[in-house]
Amino acid sequence: MLPEYGDPEALEWRVAYRLASMAYSADLVRHLLLCSRSAARDLRLGRVPLTVRDAQTIAAALGMAPHVLMAPLTDAEFNTFAFNSASTRRRLTVWSAARTCWHEADWSWHQAASVLGMSPGWLYRAFSDGATRRLLVPRAATLATALNLCPGARTFIKDVPHHWRAECCPKSREP
Repeated sequence: MLPEYGDPEALEWRVAYRLASMAYSADLVRHLLLCSRSAARDLRLGRVPLTVRDAQTIAAALGMAPHVLMAPLTDAEFNTFAFNSASTRRRLTVWSAARTCWHEADWSWHQAASVLGMSPGWLYRAFSDGATRRLLVPRAATLATALNLCPGARTFIKDVPHHWRAECCPKSREP
């Protein structure tokens, strides 16, 4: 476990993942919950410790059943959230790992950009200091598949502290 990044089994992580997967922006959460911008952002990032009652209140404010927000993450959801969180925390480290992989495969920036479904300029700017572009799971998985990387997208976050569930993990709740 990596306590400095929270417990991935915790309610706040599940709520944060569900809010992100349902495309609730921090501004929309702020508006619906009538809270500050920083509180909404922290909620969306899983930084706010939550009780079941808190989650029920949030679900009611968003007009959904509480179990939608509180259900345990499947292994795929867990790993998607873990990857995206790692990419958010260490954006350049993740992009650099991806670049290393495509350079080892003798790919050009144009080839990598084509596989990622973006322009070469957009890809190049992802490496600039002020950029906020993250490599998220859908594009990371596409790139990993095209490069025939055995561990898949996880290759790109190997140098970033993260949680991960293996397919046969004993903690897994899936068959």
